[in-house]
This record gives sequence, C-alpha cells and structure tokens, in this order.
Amino acid sequence: MAPLLLGIAALFGIGIRAQVQHVERDAAADIAAKLTGPAKEVWLRTIPEPPFGLPFSNIRRGEILARHFSTEGLPLFTQPWRPQSGRLGELVISLNDFSLAGLRVESLAARIPDCRFDAGLALHEHKLRLSQSGVGQGSVTLRQEDLERFILKKFREIKSVKVTLREGWVWVEGDGEFVLVKSHFLVLARLRPAAGTQIVLADAKIWLNDYYTVGFARDQLLKALTPVLDLDRDLHLQGAIQLESIECHEGFLTASGKATIPIAPG
Repeated sequence: MAPLLLGIAALFGIGIRAQVQHVERDAAADIAAKLTGPAKEVWLRTIPEPPFGLPFSNIRRGEILARHFSTEGLPLFTQPWRPQSGRLGELVISLNDFSLAGLRVESLAARIPDCRFDAGLALHEHKLRLSQSGVGQGSVTLRQEDLERFILKKFREIKSVKVTLREGWVWVEGDGEFVLVKSHFLVLARLRPAAGTQIVLADAKIWLNDYYTVGFARDQLLKALTPVLDLDRDLHLQGAIQLESIECHEGFLTASGKATIPIAPG
C-alpha cells in the first residue's frame, strides 16, 4: 500500500508542477508583451511554500528574470483593488542588458518580501497581478559609456563628454556652452543620492578651459548638471527605488536603496 500511495503522490506532484509551469510560461509571456525588442527574453519561476497544495496560493519565492528588451517604464505595478488571495513570500527581480526610457541599464535587481497577488487571476487567466507589495532592497547598475550617451541626450548645453567612474569618484570631461560661453570643462566629484530618487554631484572640483573654477561659473556648471539622473523623472520608475547609497567602481555605477512595486497610476 505504501508504494502505491507514494506513486499516487508522485503523479499528483508531477501534475501540479506541470500546471504551475504552464502558468509560469503564460505569465512570463504576459509580462513580455509589455516590453519591446526582437531579442527579449522573460522567465517567471516560482517555489511553492507547501510541497503539495493549491497551485499559486502560497508561494515562497517568485522570480522574474528578463534581458535584452526595451521599455519606457515599469512593466509591473501593484493594484491594491485586486484580491489578496495569493501570498508571495519574496519577489525577486533580475533584469539585465535592457533600455529604460532610452538609457541602457546594465542590471536592475530587487528582493521584495511580503507581497500579495490575485491567485484566481493567476490560476484561470495565467496573469500575475500584485495586490500588495512589501519593501525590500534594490539596485541599478550603469556603465560609464551609457552614462555618456545619456548625458548628451539630457543636457543640451553639453556637446561632447567623457565619463570615467573609478574608486568612488566620477570624472566628467567635455565641451559645452554655458550662459552663451563655449568652454572645455573637467569635473571631479563624488556621486551622492538626493531627494530619494536623484543622483547628484558632491564635493565637486571644476576646471573650465584648464583653470580651476570657483564662484559663479562653477555654480552655473553644477546647476546645469544637477541632478545627473533622476530615477523617477528620467527613467519613470515612479518611486520603485528610494536611493540610499551610490558606489563607483571601475567603469560602473551602482545605485542602491529601498525597493517596492509602486501602485499603478490612475
């Protein structure tokens, strides 16, 4: 009798897992439909809390992985008007090599606990819709070459630029037109978080046309470059990450802080 029961349990488990994989594939396709790019790839993986039980009712960890895509903003929001019938212990997001509002992003990662979702919608329509998001940790990593292209696009005063990220510092060198005066500039500064979503220059030393600069000219250049990046205004993250720290290391910038899935607009 015991082997028979074990066999039945194994078959039941296989059937449940096949159903879960079907939901995962369709839910990943639903997320992918919100993204663009011929080479985009999206996966959804889930680990249930009990070994056997109603699929998509109590998930220990859910992982959304995607790469090689473009988007103008977040593809996932919290919809608090939906049922909280499904529990998601931890949502893990890992996005790599993608374009966000025109800026190439090396990676975006987040681990968010204590989420809820519409289990009925997941089971019957194979769509993942969060109804509650906790607060965890997240980070965005950018390459210096991608920052160069972004700066040229964002700041019309700057005509050419070279960005170097190294050992906690940023070097920004280029040519620009400030208050109708064309100048070659060099900025040596640290990058700091500000107002929760902004990356700004701090402890800046500035040279204009090879002369160390203070006073009005320095202030005008800093004003033109501030903020270097705003996660909400420039990247349309809508409060998904509240910055706490910024690290510069050998050609890369990593901005980290509290992470959540924001409530859907409107």
